[in-house]
Amino acid sequence: TAAGALIGADGHYANINLMERGFASYVFIGYAIHAHNSKTKYFPYLHNLYHLSLSGFYLSVGVGYLQHQIFIDTKNQNVPQLDEEYKKGYDRLTSGFSTKWEASYKYYSPNGKFQMYAGMDMTLAYTKNRRLYLFDQMEFSPTEMSWDKLLGVNIGIIIPIHRRNEEKFHYY
Repeated sequence: TAAGALIGADGHYANINLMERGFASYVFIGYAIHAHNSKTKYFPYLHNLYHLSLSGFYLSVGVGYLQHQIFIDTKNQNVPQLDEEYKKGYDRLTSGFSTKWEASYKYYSPNGKFQMYAGMDMTLAYTKNRRLYLFDQMEFSPTEMSWDKLLGVNIGIIIPIHRRNEEKFHYY
């Protein structure tokens, strides 16, 4: 319609959801800056035994591949202008080479009961639109590559579940 709404085959307005969908795959290399126990300051030879805390800053960088597109969900409605083939003209499928930088702080409790982390990551990808024609623009896709930039924040807590190994055997 003139207002931008879609009308389904039944003559009613169609309820459409637009979502981002994609995947990324990376190979990482990193460095950990651990907080040391105070005893290792005076007895450096104990450093590698049991006084090293795993808590600290973790920095990593990765290279890989990024692909993303607009997912058009018609919720099983009959919308002829958005059948599976026509969706490809609107989905902006984009992919290419990518790099990712991550910096986070991880805290490991001394008794092993829980772990917490918080950090940021930055993704920079050199991508290209993979569709030949853009229906909404009524033109062929641009052939030049573009830079996609993503910034993320992550925070979490991990509570391990420990099971006992009772070493019981039952023979029949």
